[in-house]
Amino acid sequence: PRRTPYVGPVDGPVPASDTPPAPRTAARHTARYLGDLLLHPAALAALVVLVFNDQMAKGRWPSEVTGKASDLAGLVFFPLLLVAMAESVRWLFDRDGWPLDRRALLVAVIATGVGFASIKLWGPAGDAYRIANGLARWPLDAVPSLARGDGLPPVGMVKLTEDRTDLIALVALVCAWWSGCRVLDRRVAQA
Repeated sequence: PRRTPYVGPVDGPVPASDTPPAPRTAARHTARYLGDLLLHPAALAALVVLVFNDQMAKGRWPSEVTGKASDLAGLVFFPLLLVAMAESVRWLFDRDGWPLDRRALLVAVIATGVGFASIKLWGPAGDAYRIANGLARWPLDAVPSLARGDGLPPVGMVKLTEDRTDLIALVALVCAWWSGCRVLDRRVAQA
């Protein structure tokens, strides 16, 4: 068989093709999807820092750094979680009207900041936090206890260091606002 010789690039305009262009590989990043607030790199990084810090670092290397790192990560992640949860509930009842806007994010950021400040500054809010987190943690403590045959453990209160210097971590809410706006400003993907 005869081979066709190599032909280099042609000078001048390239003729238009009737075939549509290939779809963009970054199409996922240009549209909104349910739960995508929690998939933003800032949210994922905050979650990794929060889990690593609270499950390993605080126990092995307790210091002001590990405490502040958890505060910063929590303040980035929690407002995004609140908006994502609200969108999920809305999706259950109105599949087309689930997306929220910047106002919802603003409410979540303010609520997180006020809640964090009150936990750090006001004793009753700190006690409510300890009890609520103890109740939320109890199933996680009960499963391994039952698996070991130890029975159900008592509901415990989580540790909380009331330190006014932790309020410096409130600057992390700027990151939550910025990353949330980046996601919320995308158009909603059509099914």
